[in-house]
Amino acid sequence: MADYGRRHLWPLARQEAARAIQLDSNSAEAHAVLAQTLMLVDRDWTGAEQHFQQAIALRPSYATARDWHSLLLAFRGQQQEAVLENTRARELDPLSQIFVVRGGYLRILGRELDSAATLLRLGIAMSGSSDVIAIDMLGDVYRLQGRFSDAIAQHRRALALKGADTLDRTSLGISLARAGQVAEARRIAAEMRHHGDEGSALLELALGDTVGALRGLSREANRPGLGILDIAVHPDFDGLHAHPTFKEILRRIPLSP
Repeated sequence: MADYGRRHLWPLARQEAARAIQLDSNSAEAHAVLAQTLMLVDRDWTGAEQHFQQAIALRPSYATARDWHSLLLAFRGQQQEAVLENTRARELDPLSQIFVVRGGYLRILGRELDSAATLLRLGIAMSGSSDVIAIDMLGDVYRLQGRFSDAIAQHRRALALKGADTLDRTSLGISLARAGQVAEARRIAAEMRHHGDEGSALLELALGDTVGALRGLSREANRPGLGILDIAVHPDFDGLHAHPTFKEILRRIPLSP
């Protein structure tokens, strides 16, 4: 539930995972969940890595542990290792649409945009063209490739399937801004601004408001969850790497191995 928006439940998830390990220290599932919460709540990369490794050692065929572990590796800049772990997860469970979409996301982080698009299109097909996250992410790939009309079309397609979801509308706003359609992008930004999340920060950045973007990222850095954990490696943030405030935000979520 915490992973789907109920952020206040992350500490309880961590507590329950630790309790599960007390009950059965050989539970790969418990170690994987504890690793996930250590990563997302405590930003304890060392502890998360240890528990992911324990989960995988206890059950090498546990694909979900490898899938989650791929995120930790990617956030720390270990892109080749992340892709390899995701590949192992997909080999173990080739029918998992989630793992395919994750592979697309990891390739975005690695700037392998053609490969990302291929995997995301496969993930969309596997979902019966109903996965709005994958559709929206494909739009992000097209934007990063400079294919703004295609990007906007994908974002509108995602909106048509799910409605005015915050993430979907923000992605649309970013692509509109990059395409020079700033009036509609600014309207979306005005509606998103009060959320103060990563998405609205990226939209502010696309509209040229670096100060507003950094303010949003700074707020998000204090919140548990995936949030801004990809800011050190996601191409959308490349232009901020030299900014002192951005460097300070990175220090607050130390991602180095």
